[in-house]
Amino acid sequence: MSTIRLSLPASSVRAAYNLISFPDHLVTAIKRGLDSALEYGLGQALKKNFSGKGPFPPEQHRLGIGHRRRTATGTYVGGRLRASFQRTPAHEVSPGMIAASVGSEVEYWPIHELGGKINRTVKAGFVRLRTTKQGELVRGVTGGAVFAKRYGKGKAKYYTERAIREHKVGKAYTITMPKRAPMMTGLTNAAPRMSKLLGASIVEMWRTGK
Repeated sequence: MSTIRLSLPASSVRAAYNLISFPDHLVTAIKRGLDSALEYGLGQALKKNFSGKGPFPPEQHRLGIGHRRRTATGTYVGGRLRASFQRTPAHEVSPGMIAASVGSEVEYWPIHELGGKINRTVKAGFVRLRTTKQGELVRGVTGGAVFAKRYGKGKAKYYTERAIREHKVGKAYTITMPKRAPMMTGLTNAAPRMSKLLGASIVEMWRTGK
């Protein structure tokens, strides 16, 4: 889990010190300010880093929206990850420490955000190759094996027993995914404005008491 720390603007530090004598008011102000700040930061991250048609270079910290496609039920899907992010309201995780968070339950978000390796296992599969009556592979003009042909129509299609040899195909492989960090980058870039929103909430509480 990545963390962003917000620093109070100088203009709101005095108000925060004054509210120390009213801890409940201070906690309320910080929670309200964090919620407002994270809502803004999330919006900026989605707007700038989860839009457009990719693929984008990893150094741009962006993920494009996938092509919309029609499903069997007639609905359209697309931009699943972008639409999945949700905020957790600010809360006290321990005395004197208040936090808020944003996340997604989409299974492929962590690998795009943090990078890593995806290991693919062998998938069972067969190719049917033509053979001679003696069981030798038939070779094409380039010397390669020739795929067996199917005969008949519809469900009646079949392979002649003597004309095929089945070979298992496929191999395991690893995909290395680069670290893109589109959400963390978006929130980090929005941090200055987020800090001001947090500070404004504290100043408002000191001035109005609510």
